[in-house]
Amino acid sequence: MLNQKRLKYSKVMSRRDAGILPFVLHHQPQKVYLHSADDVYNYCKSMMSYPKEIFRVLLLNDQRKLIYDEIVAIGTLNGCRIFIREVFRMAVFINAAGIIVVHNHPSGDPAPSREDIRLAKLLKESSNIMGIPILDNVVIGDGGFELVG
Repeated sequence: MLNQKRLKYSKVMSRRDAGILPFVLHHQPQKVYLHSADDVYNYCKSMMSYPKEIFRVLLLNDQRKLIYDEIVAIGTLNGCRIFIREVFRMAVFINAAGIIVVHNHPSGDPAPSREDIRLAKLLKESSNIMGIPILDNVVIGDGGFELVG
């Protein structure tokens, strides 16, 4: 009986982990520093090749060195459903000093939408409560970017 329970638990954990792993890009062992929005754009501009909206969280240490890069959500052609808890989950886990949020607009227009602005306000409020600052909120479009908030 005990072995069956362990096996069931193991299968559940494996399925759950398999669902999370495709959304994690990678841990950053090399030195990537993101001191400005231009640095963020140069690091993330390949996102414009995706036909869907992608929402990424870049976790930084106190020197603004990238320590983790995670895709939090993959949306549709013109939207993405974001859960605040998912934005901060890994930041709390690895004790990040700050985060940068980045998403693309597959339409090519980097201008923030009303929904982007609303989300930026919610993220800012949440970051104040969590004590993990949002250093930048970048929208990437064709050939450029804009900051939200």
